[in-house]
Amino acid sequence: MRERLLLMGGPGTGKTHQLVETCRWAEERGKEFWVLDMEDKVNTFLLGPEDTPKNLRLSVALNWEEVRALIDDWKTKIKPGNWVAVDRVDILWPMVQRWYVQERYKEELADRMLKSAKAITGSAMMIPRFAEGAWQVINEHYDYVIFNLLYGFRCHVLLTAGVRAPQDDVSPYEVFSNVGVAPRGQKELPHQPNTALLLSNKTERDRIGNVTRSWYYTTAKDIRGREYVDQEMLLDFTVQYLERYCSGS
Repeated sequence: MRERLLLMGGPGTGKTHQLVETCRWAEERGKEFWVLDMEDKVNTFLLGPEDTPKNLRLSVALNWEEVRALIDDWKTKIKPGNWVAVDRVDILWPMVQRWYVQERYKEELADRMLKSAKAITGSAMMIPRFAEGAWQVINEHYDYVIFNLLYGFRCHVLLTAGVRAPQDDVSPYEVFSNVGVAPRGQKELPHQPNTALLLSNKTERDRIGNVTRSWYYTTAKDIRGREYVDQEMLLDFTVQYLERYCSGS
């Protein structure tokens, strides 16, 4: 079975760290690990060339043209059974919107949003005001990338994303009602992975000022038959989850 994992959490909860550790785990099983780094951050978790897993195929993409070119290139290279990961997949959705506005209106998304805010009021004032046809173009470009990542490459998938509080008018948040948050990004993202885990941390200071930080994970959703956990201390994700459930084959 192909894994489709989503690790979501706020800043500093260990998303990128766990991605790198999963890469090391896949290396032990002879699997290549292709990473799309949306924040140019993965390298900061490596101490240098000697610490870089030999199976890591790392690419940084900071605009939509780079993302599209990378996906087209990966189509000819990624083999079934390997791993593909996106660090901060939620960045893809605003990125494609910025690309569309620049292509269509020759201006920045922030400027377009300001014009929309002046024209409308209420909850809609924080999104760009596009015609229905514009949203179709944006969605088609986004779907081309996300569906190739999740389904087209026929390999295991690991995604990381930030989180936000649920909104009453967006039904996919009901998927993760037990954790009270949803991943940032496009509204269908909660439905697409088979497994979604919420990462969190806690910092405590004792009476003499020593600081201790602990990391935890909670199941937002998972494949039938896998144990749901609630705020379990996260010591080694590869042992606690991957070794237990993922064949890596």
